[in-house]
Amino acid sequence: KGVKDDGVYNRNVTISWDSYVKITSATLQLGKGSEFDIQNGYVCKENGEYTLNVTDELNKRVSISFTIDKVAPKVTGVKNGKYYRDSVSFDVKDDTRYTVYDGDKEVSTSFSDEKYYSLRVVDEAGNTTWVKFGIDNTKPKMSVKNKAKIKKGKTVIKSVTIYRKAKKSGKYKKYKTLKGKTSYKFKKVGYYKLTIKDKSGLSVKRYITVKKK
Repeated sequence: KGVKDDGVYNRNVTISWDSYVKITSATLQLGKGSEFDIQNGYVCKENGEYTLNVTDELNKRVSISFTIDKVAPKVTGVKNGKYYRDSVSFDVKDDTRYTVYDGDKEVSTSFSDEKYYSLRVVDEAGNTTWVKFGIDNTKPKMSVKNKAKIKKGKTVIKSVTIYRKAKKSGKYKKYKTLKGKTSYKFKKVGYYKLTIKDKSGLSVKRYITVKKK
C-alpha cells in the first residue's frame, strides 16, 4: 500500500501491507545502493529511484519501481521580472520529466512575441517553478507640443525624465521625473529635453521649446 509501480512522488512514501498477508521477504533498493530489508510501515524520505521487492508465503514475488522527487525544476537562462529586447530561451534541469505551461496551454522554452510571460514549469512529481519575464523590442512613443504625452503600447515604461536647459551654462539639468504619469504640461518658458526609458533598456529622446504665448 501507499506506492504504485512507476509512481513519482514529491513527498515521503510509506510502504505498508495488510497484517493478514504473510510476507516472507520485503527488500528495498535506492538507486544503485545495496538492497536492504524493510518492515511494514517503512517510510522512504530521500530523493531518488527506488526498487521494492516483496515475496509472500506462496513464494509469489512483486517488484515495484517508484521515484521520490521533492525538488522543483531549476530554470536557467532567464531572470524573473526582467524585460528582454530579443527572443528568450531558457533551460530546465530536473530529475523527472517536466512540462511548461502558459496558462493552461503547453508551450516550449523559446519565446519571441512581445508580451509579459508568466509561466509554470511543472515536473512529473508536481513540483512547480514559476518563470516571469517580458519581451519588449518596441521603442517608447511620445508626442510633444506644449504637452508631452506618452503613448501606451507593448512597451513598459521604466522612467520619464525631463531636463531643462540652464541659461548660463547652456547645459541640460534634471528638472523633473514623472512617476506613474503618461502626460506632462509645460508651464515655464524654456528649452527642454525628455528621455523615456522602458524596462528592456530601449530609450527615446525628444526636445521641446516652450515660448511665451
